[in-house]
Amino acid sequence: MLIMEAFAPRQLNYESGGPKDPGLLYAPSTIENDFEGLRIHESYELFIELNEGTFHQGLASVMRLRGVKGQGCI
Repeated sequence: MLIMEAFAPRQLNYESGGPKDPGLLYAPSTIENDFEGLRIHESYELFIELNEGTFHQGLASVMRLRGVKGQGCI
């Protein structure tokens, strides 16, 4: 099972943390292509409020994914 949360490309519009290099940001479609063979149960982008220390504060754009490899299903 893979459970993932990563900064999304829209994060470049916010100062709440995350990489400033677009190549290090993830869209749901990018992750789905990277994990071929993974049965995707959820894959979406959303805005969340970060409160994770000095450099991760405020509104942020993230993507979340949940998937299973092989026959398993949740």
